[in-house]
Amino acid sequence: MTTLQCHVPVLVAVLAAALSLGSSRGGPTGEADSAKSYAKICFSVATRGKDGRKEEAFSPEAKPGAGEWLLAHAVASQPCMLLVAAFDRASDGLANDWRPQIADLTEPWEEIALPQAGWSWQDGSTDFDLYAVFIQPGSADVADLKRLVAAMQRPDADPDLLRSQAEKLRELITRLCGDTDPEKHRAAVAPVEVSGVVRGSEEFAWRKFAGKVNFSNGHPGLLIFPGGGAANPGTAKAE
Repeated sequence: MTTLQCHVPVLVAVLAAALSLGSSRGGPTGEADSAKSYAKICFSVATRGKDGRKEEAFSPEAKPGAGEWLLAHAVASQPCMLLVAAFDRASDGLANDWRPQIADLTEPWEEIALPQAGWSWQDGSTDFDLYAVFIQPGSADVADLKRLVAAMQRPDADPDLLRSQAEKLRELITRLCGDTDPEKHRAAVAPVEVSGVVRGSEEFAWRKFAGKVNFSNGHPGLLIFPGGGAANPGTAKAE
């Protein structure tokens, strides 16, 4: 047997292990390993006008308009907690005064939409990053996140305090995910021409345009959807 033949099985094993490692995490394209716990999420822009309701997948080119609001559709293979937030890239605060939202997905494949009433987007900035974080229920950080998000819901909150809370929230997300490079978590977005426009009473087929990410105990799943035509999401801050 030649030296090359002796090493072929070893090379195959190493290659297989490398491929397995590479597929176990959600990459910049929002891919994930379906053999592990994973979630899907799609942000959409809905419009209510004289012609009825229209909904299409959010894209970096999306802009505010009359009767528009922003939604997040999500589902997960295992129970988890979902946090959605929108951070303004210029101020580091919340985008368009949209308050972060949290929901518990208590059953596998339980589909939810957040916020329940949507984030109104009739005007305002497009220069923001939409964050979606999936965390296992037993995580020690769930209680801290829920307390912080609850404190940010007051409609009469002091703007400086709210900005400070937003910075703290992003820092907490960054710490939970273990790195400060948002490009690793960038979600794939559908091109504008195929983003799926639904009118009237038809159901929006959001799963066709959803980003997908793995999550596990101690390893939350994060996807970032940049707005404003941004090539890259804004730089997350280290704690």
